Amino acid sequence: MKIIGATPLLAVVILGGCASGRTAAQPPATIPQASQDVWKTFAAKLPIGSTVNVGTTDGRRLTAVLLVVDRDEIIVKPKTRIPEPEQHVRFDRLERLELKRESQGGYGKAVAIGAGAGGAGFLVLLLLALASWD
Repeated sequence: MKIIGATPLLAVVILGGCASGRTAAQPPATIPQASQDVWKTFAAKLPIGSTVNVGTTDGRRLTAVLLVVDRDEIIVKPKTRIPEPEQHVRFDRLERLELKRESQGGYGKAVAIGAGAGGAGFLVLLLLALASWD
């Protein structure tokens, strides 16, 4: 009975999204563009050799190492599994440039610290039990 009642609701939700004509993959009609001077000033303040996320107006996205900040472009070396040559990205084609923050270890590091602390606590309790045993 619950399935029969939920089926029309599910159909309305699914078909309602299809009838709107919009999809989530479409970018907004107007994207605010920063001027070239702003990109030049920002790029000049980034340390050479830092890891950056780069996005261009033609849709390319890459994580790369910043090599050179020139008058008209930046030169980056993509961080890929297979080595690629340096890429020149002109400031007029730049849509996004941000400094990538290095991760601090994530869940694996937290699990290792927790396991180490738990093991050390167990050994302390075991030694205390052995010391008090007559």
